[in-house]
Amino acid sequence: MKIRNKTAKLISLILSVVVSMCVLSACGGEPEAEATATKIPILTYHKIVPAGTEFDSGLLIAEDTFDAEMKYLHDNGFTTLTLDEFYDWYTGKTEVPEKSVVVTFDDGYYGTYYLAYPIIKKYDLAATVFCIGHHIEDVTPEWDPDDREDHHIGADLIESMPKEYPKFAFESHTFDMHRKIDGEHPVDVYTYDQMKEDTEKNAPYGFSYLAYPWGDNNETFRQVLADSGYKMAFAYDPFYYATRSDDQYAVNRIKISGKMEMKKFKKIVNGDSEEHINPEV
Repeated sequence: MKIRNKTAKLISLILSVVVSMCVLSACGGEPEAEATATKIPILTYHKIVPAGTEFDSGLLIAEDTFDAEMKYLHDNGFTTLTLDEFYDWYTGKTEVPEKSVVVTFDDGYYGTYYLAYPIIKKYDLAATVFCIGHHIEDVTPEWDPDDREDHHIGADLIESMPKEYPKFAFESHTFDMHRKIDGEHPVDVYTYDQMKEDTEKNAPYGFSYLAYPWGDNNETFRQVLADSGYKMAFAYDPFYYATRSDDQYAVNRIKISGKMEMKKFKKIVNGDSEEHINPEV
């Protein structure tokens, strides 16, 4: 009797395996692997302002508009990458889902912390703020919605945020090259040594990535960053998707205008926008 029971169990097991193999065969074999990204939109924001604020510049974006865009990413299964995760994808070390994006902010306005950060955290997203070293204060000012001065994030947050919420990171927007010198941008007049000096002034913050002011860069500046140990640098305008064929020190980004309609935002993040993206229409 015991032998018959063992034989029956063995036959049942064999049949289960055969049926499973047949099902797989009928479905075309192994389940298809998840599609991976070949291009990634690196979204670029600037100044977040309270909902209801009137503004003309596309560099500003209302808090509620930003919330709606981040909610769309969250609700529709997008993966927001840290810059280290993007770098690993760019270098071929890893693959990432097809629906991947990078969220960045330029200039380091303190509204990025008080208005954008709670939204980023609410939806469990990742984001990076590119700070101008010259504007980094010792302590971040208290939020004042009626104050229209351009206050900036302080060193206190740059130090504390890796512990509070590691996916909200801070990187370089140069130390003091986001200005004009006799009507010209510093990158057009600075020597290698001057660019190196500016870069070294941000060394205490431990930055590994840089976004060029206005996207301006040249071979000299790119070499400075490589020699200074920066992993990567990001351009700005013209606006394209980032790909693995981008120059490591001039990776493409896309401006997100505060006047952009949601249908345009959806096209961009879903990879359906044109090769050269005009964010104003």
